[in-house]
Amino acid sequence: MDSLPDHSVVIALSGKIKYMSQSIFYKFRQASDFWYLTGFAEPESAVVLDSKGYRMTLFLRPKDKQHELWEGACTGVDAAIALFGADSAHPMDSLPTILRSLLTDSKCENIYVDSSMSPRGRSKKGLFDFLTKGAKAEYDGILSAAKGRVKELGTEVGRMRAYKSVAEQRIMRKAGEISGRAHAKTMAFTAEAQTEAQLAAHLEYQCALHGAQRPAYVPVVASG
Repeated sequence: MDSLPDHSVVIALSGKIKYMSQSIFYKFRQASDFWYLTGFAEPESAVVLDSKGYRMTLFLRPKDKQHELWEGACTGVDAAIALFGADSAHPMDSLPTILRSLLTDSKCENIYVDSSMSPRGRSKKGLFDFLTKGAKAEYDGILSAAKGRVKELGTEVGRMRAYKSVAEQRIMRKAGEISGRAHAKTMAFTAEAQTEAQLAAHLEYQCALHGAQRPAYVPVVASG
């Protein structure tokens, strides 16, 4: 928040669960900027950062035993403050109320939001998935009133992410080592592999075997 003007607020949304069909979901990947700002890996969440007092407010899914039975444990509101250093935490369904308060506050001079929340991002899914039908219409009017104060968050976060901390450099170096080792082992595996799909699977297997959560990009495997 030190890099932003005084009287600024940041609002960022998490990534969303994507489904192959009906209730069969893909492995979740957090939205990059949200992950950078919070370190919070769960979907259906949001963060509000306020330069006044440097406050961090986290919005997330409440604990639900039935839900967790299928998708794994979630942090829950009570643990979010202790585990992620939030100043306060609330259920996700309280976000619209907080947003209406922020966007109508005349003292809030700069509102940095995700592209999915800005006027240009209307065609994308984002904030509107968390608003009730009535709140969506109200949000249109609120955002119009806040016109001129709403700014793109991605540009500011991009500047921050361009400079890597010592810890980030260490992680990148480790990722490079894993990638190099996986490529070398996959090249050796070409003597056994019968299809390009087998080579791609072997590369991803080697990355996972040595500690990578996922590939940074889709492997391009072609023969001929």
